[in-house]
Formats: sequence, C-alpha cells, structure tokens
Amino acid sequence: MRQIFIIATLIFIVGCNLKPKNDSSENELTDKKVAIIKSNNIDTIYHYWEIDNETYKFDTIYSDLHFSIKTYCLNDSSIFSTPFENEENGKKKVEFYVAHDYESKVKFSHDNIEKEFLINMQTFKDSLPDDFMKIAHLWYNQFEKVDNGKVIMRAKVAKPDTDYQFDFIYNIDSIGDIIIKEVEYGW
Repeated sequence: MRQIFIIATLIFIVGCNLKPKNDSSENELTDKKVAIIKSNNIDTIYHYWEIDNETYKFDTIYSDLHFSIKTYCLNDSSIFSTPFENEENGKKKVEFYVAHDYESKVKFSHDNIEKEFLINMQTFKDSLPDDFMKIAHLWYNQFEKVDNGKVIMRAKVAKPDTDYQFDFIYNIDSIGDIIIKEVEYGW
C-alpha cells in the first residue's frame, strides 16, 4: 500500500510540473502582446484647466424689462482637446488638454411675468459640426445690445486655448425659443 501511495504522489508531482501543449499561434499572440507592452515608451500628460468657482453676473433694466445673466463653470472636465504628440529622446510624448464647460441662467422679468432659460452647449448643437461639439465649450454668454425693443445676446463656443470658435448672436422669443440671428466663424 505504501508503494502505491509513493508512486501516485510521484506521478502527481511530475504531472504538475509538465506544461500542457498550447497552440503555437496563442503563444505567438501572447509574445507579441508582451513585446508591444515592453516597446511602448509613451509618456502621457494631462493638463487640466483650473477650477473656476466664480459666478459672472450681469443685471440691467431696459424700459420695463428686467434682464439678468448668471454664467458659471460646471467644473466637469468634459472637454478633451485633440492630443499633441511629439517624440523626445526616443520617447513618445502625448499631451491632452482638459477643460470645463460653462452654462448661463438667463432671466427676464416683464409685467410681473418671470421667465428663466438655461443656455449651454446643447443650445447651439444644431448649428455646430458634430466633431466640434466634442472639443469645444461655451466660453461665454453675454448681453450684446437692445435692438427694436429686443434683447440681443452673444454666446461664444470655442475650442479651449485656440481661435477655433463660433459666435452666436441671438435673442430669446416670448415662448423661450432661441432665435439665432447670425453666426460668426473664427479660426
């Protein structure tokens, strides 16, 4: 009985040390993955815009219309710029710039009727290219002028740290629809 136990133990130990035969293509794939990981000499850097806790306010009265804007940063790190790549000393360097989006609360009061509107990137999405929507943010929204009794506003949607931007000159009708009067493109 003791001999059977010793033989079974030896077979078990020897069997555990043997590697099972794998498909050679699987080994090649694993070797390629390891080679890619070892040769990937990439330094990735993320530059984050500073958090902006300010609220930018504008308040005015024109005739019997009270008008105010509060613009604030969402601090959401939602805007990723196109990466900048270069190579230094044989090492690839990739830099991303991460920015925050803004939005504005616009309030009108006239004859004891008060209306409030939210202006953000989505407000202008139908007038912007899809690829631009991914890399841009609402930079500002401000009072422009009063024209024929209508408040005219200007919003700038821009790719951070560039001149790639669109200016929207618009007003808001009594229902709350945005009426875009003009779009100015800058690059």
